[in-house]
Amino acid sequence: MTLTCGLEQKIQILSVMYGYPAGQTCPFDEHPFICQSHNKEKVVSICNGLSTCDITVDSNAFENPCRNPVWKLATVHYKCLETVNAVFAMEGMAMTLKCNGNERIKVVSGTYSRLSSAPNNVDVTETISKRCNNQRSCTWEVRKSQIGKQSFKEQILAESQVTKRQTKSRNSRDTDYPDTDSPDTDSPDTVFPDTDSPDTGSNRHDCHLDNEKIVFQISKKEI
Repeated sequence: MTLTCGLEQKIQILSVMYGYPAGQTCPFDEHPFICQSHNKEKVVSICNGLSTCDITVDSNAFENPCRNPVWKLATVHYKCLETVNAVFAMEGMAMTLKCNGNERIKVVSGTYSRLSSAPNNVDVTETISKRCNNQRSCTWEVRKSQIGKQSFKEQILAESQVTKRQTKSRNSRDTDYPDTDSPDTDSPDTVFPDTDSPDTGSNRHDCHLDNEKIVFQISKKEI
């Protein structure tokens, strides 16, 4: 299967279905069941942002939803976007989207994260769309309070505390381990830097977690 857009256009995947949609294959088929799977994320990772994209349609490339050996179909809905620009900003900084002439901003996607490959990304497309769509210029300050989510440092710290409590509970039930609240000289706890302490020379927008940075990414379509 090949997805194709114009030279100055980029693919955006809308939906992907793979399986056996009853009533849409051979009219004499005796299989009364329906088995379908959603594979959008996989195709998005392969095709989004390209002008043309080839997809291999088989059970190795897609999640096989059907137990019985039946013919399966792949249906991909996509659209072709004009040139998409990406804007990045660190947390606490202002970012500006700007179009030329009579062009207007149309937000395609927005992500609040440490890195594009990091877990716990937050989709903020709707938030930025309401503020910036159909304007020629738009400035927005990247702040956690506008996202309404925990920072990644807070998330991981909370998860770490839950894991410690669960581990302590299991140990107390299963065997007689030493008190986990006593000082541990072999496995020190992870220490997160105090974000309110004075800056000692590092970039004040850096997230000191895993030496990665909190990054806000937004794409705009000029129309």
